[in-house]
Amino acid sequence: MTLGLQKLQSNVVNKKIPLTKDMRNLISFRMKVEHKIREIKIFKIMSYVYRNFQKKYNMRFNIIASIVNLKHGC
Repeated sequence: MTLGLQKLQSNVVNKKIPLTKDMRNLISFRMKVEHKIREIKIFKIMSYVYRNFQKKYNMRFNIIASIVNLKHGC
């Protein structure tokens, strides 16, 4: 039995179908990435338009990403 969205796109997952191990690993990895992005947004560098010198944007972003990774021991 296919649902309406599954007819349009093959990557839509039906909740009644059990997840495979690969799908679980992908979901787990994506959740970790989304949490890291949320923590970086707390510093407001990705949430708003960056209005300082563009040359320093990469340096500041890398510092903030390092702080977030250090917090989680990565």
